[in-house]
Amino acid sequence: MQEIAQLLILLVAYYATFGIMAVGFAMMWGGERAAGSAARLFFLSPLQWLGQRMWMAIVAAVVATWTGFFAVIARWIAAELKELAADFRWLATRPRGWLRRR
Repeated sequence: MQEIAQLLILLVAYYATFGIMAVGFAMMWGGERAAGSAARLFFLSPLQWLGQRMWMAIVAAVVATWTGFFAVIARWIAAELKELAADFRWLATRPRGWLRRR
């Protein structure tokens, strides 16, 4: 596990170095606008992509959690309504005047 972490750190360091070099070359060849474009390409775009994916994962997790929660509540409400319907059916089958005290 430690080797994987070290490899990831090394890859991020290489990516940052390559990105900084690309921004420098873009500054030399195209000026500030080209350097800004290169910086957005190497540093802003991956962060935006990561942010979008993380947001999608969070939304998916929340939706899955709430879907399960509402399914449990809906099942409970359906059971209560079935019980209430059975009670009304029983009540409808009683003869007229069955509740009066004699």
